[in-house]
Amino acid sequence: MALVVKCNNGIVTDEYMNLIGRALEGVGIKVDYTENLSQALKADKNEIIVVARTVESYKLISNGYKKVITWFQGIEPEESYMAHHSKPRYWVLSHMEKVILKKGLFHIFVSDEMVRHYEKKYGLSIDKSKSYIMPCQNTDFHEEAFKPLDKYKRNIFAYTGSLAVWQKFEDTVKAYKEIEDAGIPDSEFWVYTAEQEKAKEVLLEYGVKNYKLDFVESGHLPEALSSAKYGFIIREDTPVNKVATPTKISTYLACGLIPIYSKCLSAFSEIASEMHFVVCHDSEFLEAIRRNSKEKIDNEKVLMEFQRIYRKYFDSSLHQQRLEKKLAEVI
Repeated sequence: MALVVKCNNGIVTDEYMNLIGRALEGVGIKVDYTENLSQALKADKNEIIVVARTVESYKLISNGYKKVITWFQGIEPEESYMAHHSKPRYWVLSHMEKVILKKGLFHIFVSDEMVRHYEKKYGLSIDKSKSYIMPCQNTDFHEEAFKPLDKYKRNIFAYTGSLAVWQKFEDTVKAYKEIEDAGIPDSEFWVYTAEQEKAKEVLLEYGVKNYKLDFVESGHLPEALSSAKYGFIIREDTPVNKVATPTKISTYLACGLIPIYSKCLSAFSEIASEMHFVVCHDSEFLEAIRRNSKEKIDNEKVLMEFQRIYRKYFDSSLHQQRLEKKLAEVI
């Protein structure tokens, strides 16, 4: 018997918790779901419990549960410190994290860089037989998004998501303004966000001329992005971003957008090293965009490359199969 605790952690988290639940079912375990940690704390101590937060996992382990599976979405002590600047809170979460890594039954990480972070921070050696790497993703692959004939002829740059400080929207606008000022032909900036008034203020502040503001639900993004050529994902150089695999990356790849990314996204930088159709914002990105605007980009070649990358790193059905094999060896 297994209990998967969702606790309303968000749509992406719920999808991954469902995936983990299906993997457990695939090895013959009966799975129930709950949004209430207190229910998990009433379960039999030998029951498998799946959680996605440090505090939840620590509470279970501290209460004698021996079979706790934790999905580490991010490095919570560092995320907490960025948000609250509280060192006591940071050290408490770090203590919890270390206990979970040492005593948990199985760990799921979002990147190899995250594993390296934990091993260096805590002086641990993560057991690969009791862990699995599963990058974040939030959409299926959309082959039809690669088909518009003008997709890679026009220089349409896209940004999707919120305007939270860590999303670096202002820096993204600055980057696009450089492109516009450089005279890259047929350039336009498409911004898909629910915070349209705030986005417009930033665009006007930096004097962006060619832009479109809109908002669509995530399920309609592939259609909205089908004519876009590039997707921005600019981040600050912090430990949190080094280990992260932002869902925006999988969205861009699934919809055929050439990522313009920050090198500090170490986890994606490793993936990008296997790609041709990608632009690093930190490495003379204007020159790369000028070059791409002059060359004829073959839709089919981009499709083949992105399919390969998506299947290797982001395909949820393959992750489920691989996770089943791992869990079968541990449970």
